[in-house]
Amino acid sequence: MISSRSSSTMSAMSMVLFVLLTLAASACAQMAPVRSRPVRARDAFSDQDPLNKEGEDHGKPTVPSGASLVSLPITSDASVATYWTANPNNATATNAYIMMHGKLRDGANYWSVLDTVLEQAVKAKHAGAVSTSIVTAPQFYSTRLNSGQYTNSQIAFADTNVWQAGEAANRPIGTNVTSFDALDALLAEFSDTAKYPNMKQITFVGHGGGAQLISRYAVVGAGLPSGSKIQLRYVVGDPSSNPYFTLDRPLQDTSVADKATCPLYNRWRYGFDRFNGTRAAPLMTPQQYFARFVTRDVRWVVGYQDTTNDGDDTCMAKLQGGEARRDRNLAWWRYLNTLAGTNQDLTGFPGALPGMTSWANVTNSTLAHRLTVVYDADHNAQEVYTSIEGTSALFDDSSNVQLGWRPQGWRNVTTATQTKSPAAGSAGANSSPAATIGSYRAVAACMVLAAFVSIAVSLL
Repeated sequence: MISSRSSSTMSAMSMVLFVLLTLAASACAQMAPVRSRPVRARDAFSDQDPLNKEGEDHGKPTVPSGASLVSLPITSDASVATYWTANPNNATATNAYIMMHGKLRDGANYWSVLDTVLEQAVKAKHAGAVSTSIVTAPQFYSTRLNSGQYTNSQIAFADTNVWQAGEAANRPIGTNVTSFDALDALLAEFSDTAKYPNMKQITFVGHGGGAQLISRYAVVGAGLPSGSKIQLRYVVGDPSSNPYFTLDRPLQDTSVADKATCPLYNRWRYGFDRFNGTRAAPLMTPQQYFARFVTRDVRWVVGYQDTTNDGDDTCMAKLQGGEARRDRNLAWWRYLNTLAGTNQDLTGFPGALPGMTSWANVTNSTLAHRLTVVYDADHNAQEVYTSIEGTSALFDDSSNVQLGWRPQGWRNVTTATQTKSPAAGSAGANSSPAATIGSYRAVAACMVLAAFVSIAVSLL
């Protein structure tokens, strides 16, 4: 009987009930996307990332030989600093490359990497690599670490990493211009046929932190008008994470990361919760973004030796395939093909997606992307893109992109694009951890907590 219980017992049980109710409300709240927040508040990583000192020292920016440092307008009062091929011939230019720097924001170095790869490929008469190309590299400054390097109109960011998710700059004062807007400005520049009458191909390239931005831009960027005759390509190398379209995640080992204790796992940059669109295009649903995304020319480039845990080590990133960037990106390939409902052989690729629903009804079971694995490359943009496979991803037509490494047991559909590697098809090459047991959902956590609450109520 309730009347026979001591007051101390009642107080304790009431406290338990209050705590459980609070936890249940918190877990259930994670199930509902919130899209009304300002653009600066949507990125989950910036909420978790400790203050760091990554980046250049203050001082005058260096400009590589063969380049100029220019300022490209984004809006009437904001521009983006960009390393640009010096003295380009716009009238004859047929190809443009936008090379995105990594987390250290060293645009000059990334411009040099791609310019060198292009020069070597042209000398080797590589198909698709032409001397009538313009190489650019945007420079996203940090207001904390790069004071004095940027002008009053050039964009700079308060957080050293927030630009990777397409977030807003805090300079110029009062701006709401994002890194996506800067990429849109570069796309608009090179697709202007009045300036570039012979332009045929525009390629966005990224590695590491820059690949995080290009990965997301390939998904949500407006792209070119349907009537454009210019081809658009995205080359994405070794990002720490990618934007998942559903609540499914390929990691099933809860000792590494667990959805039940990772409430931000589906928030923007990692998923679509709180994503509120871009300036250039209206907000769409994740499925609508995916239906368009699968048709785009996207090349995923993975360094097989990229296993050092020195990138994003949040639970949100680990849920995408484990500790190593390599495993996350190989698991991402499994996810994309499973969601698209393709017949791609995924034997030996890490991750598991039990019970995941395919969106083949909107993709026609097709995916226009390519995966290239560079067996000898670590987390190094130069190693990745100077390799046979990386150079192929940059310049070759889709059907001719070199595949590189594939797991043991994987069925090769053609020999034309299968390059040899020391461990291709060997047991050592198949060392990526394959995931096991079932999948967690936020709704499951909610139901479990609700059950505890129900028990607590019955005891009162």
